[in-house]
Amino acid sequence: MPSRNARLAGRGGLWLTGPVLLAAALGLAGCGPTTAPDPAPPPPTAADMAGGWCGDPGEPGERVSLRSDGTFLVEGLSEEVTDELLARSGYVDGYRVKTEFGGVRPTTGAGTWRLYDAPSYAVVRLEFEQLARRAVDDGLSLKVDHEGGDRLLFFYVGDADSGDRHVFRSCGSA
Repeated sequence: MPSRNARLAGRGGLWLTGPVLLAAALGLAGCGPTTAPDPAPPPPTAADMAGGWCGDPGEPGERVSLRSDGTFLVEGLSEEVTDELLARSGYVDGYRVKTEFGGVRPTTGAGTWRLYDAPSYAVVRLEFEQLARRAVDDGLSLKVDHEGGDRLLFFYVGDADSGDRHVFRSCGSA
């Protein structure tokens, strides 16, 4: 008859074998083929960005038309965009709208645009020459991003850490 220690070792050996085999099987289960994440699209060109860009559905009628000749027109600008565009240090509570536009928020504009390729993202820079037919010298930078296969333009509303964005989506030709 085997000794007591031999019997315990035999039982312990079987007791350890089950969990070891289970761990090995679970480890191998994750080793199958995996699906790679969608790669980022190639950097956009100016030709890719030319066309119409409409504000999200919450901003009906808001449209930026980027023309292939480097000019742009805007229509239906929302209060969020004009606040971002006209915001400067010391100008608060619609000061510029009150003093420069007679209290009427501008909703149209025109100027030139250019695409810049920054290290981590591309930017469309709008240089406004007119707002509501009034000569201005203001600019707005829109970051280029993508959702699925679609490009979009956006700027952060307030603090970028909040994640609140004002988005423009492609909506046809300029």
